[in-house]
Amino acid sequence: MNANPLDSATRKTRTIFVRTFGSRAAPLFKGVSTQKMMETISVAFARRMSREKAADVGFHIGDWAHDAALVLALHMFPERFTREEIRQVTDFVAAGMPYHSAALATHFGYEGLARNGIREVKQQERTTSVCRAPRRQSARRRPHSTL
Repeated sequence: MNANPLDSATRKTRTIFVRTFGSRAAPLFKGVSTQKMMETISVAFARRMSREKAADVGFHIGDWAHDAALVLALHMFPERFTREEIRQVTDFVAAGMPYHSAALATHFGYEGLARNGIREVKQQERTTSVCRAPRRQSARRRPHSTL
């Protein structure tokens, strides 16, 4: 009997993370958001936005930690996953990520990205960068140290 490919990929990811991070990896695979991390994110933004928005940012960063672990495991050890597992992980992440990305984009002033996706961002990038800070202009570059 074949196991569900997403369950199988999650088991492999859990093994990778537990071997790498020990007990710190456990919250990623309990099926619930990691409350401590969500609170830490909320506190980091408490002075920049309302308490409710900061809590929402914490939720939208923390709620997909399991998804992020799956993606990172695929990046680091692609050879450990079957084609079907890769397809299932990709589908799983694609189903949940837009919800979190759109909410975060709205909180940080990227409403066009939240509403219209990448098409509007590409249009805006022709005149200004939406996602990256502008490069600092320097009159001259300093040479690297030769210690």
